[in-house]
Amino acid sequence: MAEVSGINQSRSVRILNLIDESACECLLILAERRWSSAKVI
Repeated sequence: MAEVSGINQSRSVRILNLIDESACECLLILAERRWSSAKVI
């Protein structure tokens, strides 16, 4: 397996999915290492 320099594989990534339930489609997918409440709201 090849190692990619500069990437620490023990860090988690959090994903925010914004879904329109009436149309059953995903409007937005964002990935961040940290989410503040101001970014989510």
